[in-house]
Amino acid sequence: MLVFPGTGLTQDEARAKASVSVALSTRPGQVKLGAPAPVKLTMTNTSDHDLRFSVHYVMCPPLINSYVTVRQVRIQLSDEEGNPVPLTVYGAVVQGRSGADVEQSEKGKRGVGCGGRYLLDILKPGETLREEADLSKEFAIKRPGTYTVRAQKLDQESKTSVKSDAVTVTFSAAQ
Repeated sequence: MLVFPGTGLTQDEARAKASVSVALSTRPGQVKLGAPAPVKLTMTNTSDHDLRFSVHYVMCPPLINSYVTVRQVRIQLSDEEGNPVPLTVYGAVVQGRSGADVEQSEKGKRGVGCGGRYLLDILKPGETLREEADLSKEFAIKRPGTYTVRAQKLDQESKTSVKSDAVTVTFSAAQ
């Protein structure tokens, strides 16, 4: 059995304790289909040491060759039956996902071929990184209904997926 010095934790116990927490919040009320549906995301360093992470800036031909920052926190959106809602091309890019996750009608034959650069950043213990997202821009939401949204981040230290509480968002028919 391996015990980490100064912690009293075994390897399995150390792996199980996540070094980050994630949360999300939305505005109360209904959102019209096609209207902006903003979501605020946070990632907090819950460890006792600095966390290093990469900030990716990508440029993609389908996005008219403009740079987009890949978010640290991913979002999952499910419909009332629990089915995942497909990402738009923009959603796939800002979430750092491959073209396989993109709705086929949006992707077409060009795929999501991107290039870019990255920088390293540090999140100190107790610090929080704040990000924003727009569900209507990132997901191909086709019909009115109540959807469930959840944020997640892969914790590089514990190798676990850290998830936020689920929040519901109701989309009403556009008028």
